[in-house]
Amino acid sequence: FRFWDASICEWALTVRLSYLERNLIIKNRLIHRVMIWTSTLLWNWRKRKKEVRFVLPDKKSRKTKEKPLKQETRNLCRRSRRAWNSSRYSSSYHAAKTNWPVPVLQAAFLPEFKVLDVCSEDFVIKNTLAKGAFSTVCLGYIKKSFKNVAVKVIEKQEIIKDNGMLQSKSEVAIQKLFSHHPFVVGCLHAYQTKHQLFIITDYISGGELLVQWKNYSPFPENLVQIYIGEIALVLDYLHNGGVIYRDLKLENLLLDDDGHIMLTDFGFAKRLKERRRTYTICGTQQFMAPEVMTGNGYDHAVDWWSLGIIMFALLTGKFPEYVDDYNLLHENEIWFRMPEGLNPDTSSFMSKLLRRNPRLRVQGIRELKRENYFKNFKFELLLDREIKPKVILEECIRTKASTKDQLFEKVVKNQRLSIAVRSPAIIV
Repeated sequence: FRFWDASICEWALTVRLSYLERNLIIKNRLIHRVMIWTSTLLWNWRKRKKEVRFVLPDKKSRKTKEKPLKQETRNLCRRSRRAWNSSRYSSSYHAAKTNWPVPVLQAAFLPEFKVLDVCSEDFVIKNTLAKGAFSTVCLGYIKKSFKNVAVKVIEKQEIIKDNGMLQSKSEVAIQKLFSHHPFVVGCLHAYQTKHQLFIITDYISGGELLVQWKNYSPFPENLVQIYIGEIALVLDYLHNGGVIYRDLKLENLLLDDDGHIMLTDFGFAKRLKERRRTYTICGTQQFMAPEVMTGNGYDHAVDWWSLGIIMFALLTGKFPEYVDDYNLLHENEIWFRMPEGLNPDTSSFMSKLLRRNPRLRVQGIRELKRENYFKNFKFELLLDREIKPKVILEECIRTKASTKDQLFEKVVKNQRLSIAVRSPAIIV
């Protein structure tokens, strides 16, 4: 029995020691965790006690001291998401100094579109100027600067349906990048609300070139030469900057107070390096180059084809006739007849812009200067806006208006004569 008593005592002592050792280990771990948590809390409290600088929109930067951590966390628990000031979202996504994260629907359009209430007291949206498939262009007024602006309003829902988020962000980024060019409409601001995007640009009072073309075309050759030169300067600048425009048409060409061309709407513009190709089928069919529909890719040469179509339309008052069957288009059986009565240099230059092979097409200002069509033309004066096309345009409008009045008077006179001749027969 002594042997069994000794064994039992030894086993009990071993169990007791292991139990004490386990409690000691647990106690040490707990003390260690408490020390780490306390040191972290003190470090965060010291850090948050320091001064923090943040900038609110349309206000000067100011310094504030944040409250202690305990009081701040208590206030955070009592705040609601709706009561938080949305103007603090105006900074970029990762740099926003807010207690709540930016919603996904707004963060997707940052940093190009800042989150801000556009319909404020300093900004007023007036009447509608034009409507498109996904956007509406309105006339706006900034009270501080007493300036009229054009506001492009885009619905977020429509953009998300068509996967156009990157396209809308690229539009703003490219237009802001090239706004300093004398023939590009400047992009002033880009904002977003919960459901809409706002692109604010300079207001061009002359309206679209399409309206003047419908009323007073065809234009004289000297006026067309100025317009083609201005558009060519813009295209050459975009292409040298690694951007393809892809939507050159009369609707996107505006006229300012001096009659100069102003390029707008960079919705289809895309960054494209030299000797690279893109494959997206986009644009307007009347101005679209043949290689766009083939699916084999295209480059910056498509913009020069569109320039040739615009030149054809301005000189003749109509568009060239296209085939409706795209199978014939792929077989290279499409053909235009050059209009009669034009200067041979004009016809030759226009035919070089409308060549089916993009490699043989005229591209760039250097090649344009070698053409006889621009032999005595000074692009430097045009770039400095010293050439005034408004005088030529007004003279063209007066001539066309007087011609229309004469035609109207002639028609009315013929109608009166026909009535006078028919009246005896009617009486009889």
